[in-house]
Amino acid sequence: MTHPTLEQTSTHGQCEAEFLHTFTALAALLRPYTGELLVRVDNDHHLYLDCPTEVRPGYPRFLGAVAVMKSSVSFHFMPVYTNPELLLSLSAALRSRMQGKSCFTFRTIDTEQIEELRRLVQRGIALYREHGLVPA
Repeated sequence: MTHPTLEQTSTHGQCEAEFLHTFTALAALLRPYTGELLVRVDNDHHLYLDCPTEVRPGYPRFLGAVAVMKSSVSFHFMPVYTNPELLLSLSAALRSRMQGKSCFTFRTIDTEQIEELRRLVQRGIALYREHGLVPA
């Protein structure tokens, strides 16, 4: 599957810059964990991470991803799907960004949202460590 380049995601330079900033900020939330996870894709518009554990032989356990899409940047984080209690303290502003059970979408992102997602990622990784899904 091919993904559009950042330049192909929008015909407006402002959207391209917003998406690049948003992608960079969201990818920075997951990159500290790349040493203990399996990096499947890491480029200027897509970061995709799996756990080193498998759901069943040959099927790695998805952890999270950040991807530049046509009209937004998506942030997928599987621990909120498998541990919905992580969402109980989510702010209304961040909850409004949810699409489905484990995806958040953004065109732009502010500092408060980044910090809230940082705490969410830390708690989710900690839970996965407790369950032996991510190395301690």
